[in-house]
Formats: sequence, structure tokens, C-alpha cells
Amino acid sequence: MAGPTRGRIVISRVDRPGALEWTPLYFKEVQLIGSNAFGVEEWDGVRQHAMAFYLQWAAEGRFDLAPLLTHRFRLAQYRDAFVTAQRKGSQQAVKVVFDLRAEDA
Repeated sequence: MAGPTRGRIVISRVDRPGALEWTPLYFKEVQLIGSNAFGVEEWDGVRQHAMAFYLQWAAEGRFDLAPLLTHRFRLAQYRDAFVTAQRKGSQQAVKVVFDLRAEDA
């Protein structure tokens, strides 16, 4: 039998509760680290919620948000839009939006 693995698993999302037997992991001396939320951070002497920093920097144009918008749909295509958002992995979707501008514009 091989020795302990002594690895690390980081779970970086929230998922539905499920039945999983964790015993084999802790017998292998594995560290299980969960990360699923934002917290309070400090940047340049300012302490606030991480999302507040994100929204401030986005409003200031510090980074290009355009690559996050991966799919646009006309409102009449709402079914396709919802399917794309639901199947984001296979559709490679990050953000799906409705384009409400005139269709001929």
C-alpha cells in the first residue's frame, strides 16, 4: 500500500448538497479548502467588501469587461438565451445578455 498522499483540494464553487464519503480523503492526509464567497479586503488603506472594490474599479474603467460578455440575444430569442445560460460549460458562456436595441439598427 502506498503512503499518504498529503495533497490539497480546493473547492471554489457552491454546489447542491450531495452524498459524498470524505473518509478516504482525510485518511490520505488531504487538506480540503472551501472558497465560495467574497469577503472584506484592504487595498491602498481602504477596507471594504471585495465586490465594492470590483464595482468601483469597473466603473472607473480599470479593466475591460467586454470579454466577460460572451453571448448576446434579441429578446425574441429568449429560449436560446436561457438554454445558453443554463448550459454555460458546454456553450462556453460567461455572461449572457439581451440586446434590446432595434433589430435593424
